[in-house]
Amino acid sequence: MSSTYNWLKQTPNWVWWSLFPHLGGLAICYAGYRARTFPWVALGLGVTAGAIALSGSSLVTLVWLGQVGVALYLRKSFLIKICPKSQLLPVDRPTAQLIARHHGKIDVNKCSKHELVYHLGLPIVYANQIDRLRQRGMIFANLDQLISQGGLPVSYLERLEPLVMFDRQSLIPPEQSWQCLNSFSVEELITCGVSPEAAVKIVAERERNGLYDSLAAVNTRTKIPFHQFSHLGYS
Repeated sequence: MSSTYNWLKQTPNWVWWSLFPHLGGLAICYAGYRARTFPWVALGLGVTAGAIALSGSSLVTLVWLGQVGVALYLRKSFLIKICPKSQLLPVDRPTAQLIARHHGKIDVNKCSKHELVYHLGLPIVYANQIDRLRQRGMIFANLDQLISQGGLPVSYLERLEPLVMFDRQSLIPPEQSWQCLNSFSVEELITCGVSPEAAVKIVAERERNGLYDSLAAVNTRTKIPFHQFSHLGYS
C-alpha cells in the first residue's frame, strides 16, 4: 500500500501552474484533458475568462484564490483518474470513495482472487478463504459476512465499505442455481418457492454445520425430499 500512498502524495505540475494569475485556470483545463473529464475543462476555461474579464478589478484576487483552491481540491481525484485501477489500493475510506467514484465498485461475489488482493488490498490468506467459500457456493450479502465467514479483520470494514458491492440476485438467479441454499435467508428461500418448513431446516442445518457442497448434501443432511428444492437447478 505504500506505493499508493506515495502516488497520492504527488503534486502534479499543473497544480503549480494554477498559481499563475489570469491564465492559471488553463492548468485546470489541462488536468481535465489528461483525465478525460471535460467538465473540468469547461471549469478551467470559465475561470480563465473570468480572470481576464476582471483583470482591472480587485475581484481578480478572488478569482485567483478560487482557481488555486479548485486545483488543490482536484489534485487527488486527478491522480486517481489517471492511475490504472490495478495500481490503486483503498488505503483509507476517502481514497476508497474516490476510487469507487472514478473506477466503479468491485462485486465481492463476482471478482477474481487477483482483484481481491490487488484492487481491494486484502492479504492473500483472506483472499484465499473468500475464494474457497465462493467455490463452495457461498454468496456474500454484506461486509459482516466477510468478517464472520471470510475471517476478515474488523479493521478492514470502514476502508472497504465504499468500494465493494454484493450483487447476489444477478449472480445466481434462484431458478438457475441451488447455491442460493448456502446464503439466502429463510424469507428469501420461501420467495424462491421453498416451503417454510423446508426453508427453516435448510438454514438451521447450514448455520450448525456449514455450507452445503451439493444438492445431494442438502438432502442427506436435512432429510428434505429433493422435489422441495430441485426446482432451483443444478448449475
